[in-house]
Amino acid sequence: MRARSTLFTILGEYVNPLREAIWVGSILEWMDVLGFNEPAVRAAISRAQRNGWLEAEKLGRKSYYRITGDVQWRIDGLLQRLYPQESNHWDGLWRVLIYTIPESKREKRDKFRKELSLMGFGMLTGGVWICPNPKARDALDLARAHTLEQEVEIFEATRLHQNHHELIAHAWDLSYINTYYQAFLQEFEHAPLPEDPKDAFYEFIRMLHAYRKFLFFDPSFPVELRPKPDWGEVAHQLFLERRRILKTHALPFVSETLKTPEPT
Repeated sequence: MRARSTLFTILGEYVNPLREAIWVGSILEWMDVLGFNEPAVRAAISRAQRNGWLEAEKLGRKSYYRITGDVQWRIDGLLQRLYPQESNHWDGLWRVLIYTIPESKREKRDKFRKELSLMGFGMLTGGVWICPNPKARDALDLARAHTLEQEVEIFEATRLHQNHHELIAHAWDLSYINTYYQAFLQEFEHAPLPEDPKDAFYEFIRMLHAYRKFLFFDPSFPVELRPKPDWGEVAHQLFLERRRILKTHALPFVSETLKTPEPT
């Protein structure tokens, strides 16, 4: 785990739901348990500020950090995919995104493509991305956030050819996805469930950090389109059960160290 990406993991899980600023000391204590020293954490926080993830608040002699609104809605979308409230059934529509982004905007294009993957889109061919989930409006918001709305077209469409699994195999590497899920199961199926709060926090974040990587290459297929065998569903159920136990065991440590601004 790297400091910057681990910081994003704990911000998404513990800070984003609060909709409040958090004391830098809380972040330092959490990251220390995860094996990161203070200089590395402060460097990661500074980079997060430069990238627009965090904004600082100074209250007295203490520094607090808040997730920016521009990032908050992105994290909300990722958490909806990590923790869906109900089974995802397909409405029969494909969301098709087509872009013509010039080479002069290559850096912006690369960031846009990375976030499209996190949103659940797969690349069908150069400049054409598809998604089986109702993400058209979110994709439009993403294009606007990157000031690319003039270079992007988004459609909701039905496919006349009914072999949807063939289409999926073009846009996503199913073999890689299954291999990664099997590796996750092999690593965590019999991993410890420590009761010590700090140890439970470490083990939970380690698992969460590994599991959230699936968001980059698995779009959370609707039930009707899930590949067989469905190792993703097996891994997801294991993840949810271990999360329930480990978060409960870690709660005393998190509650003791989590500091937000006191009401005035």
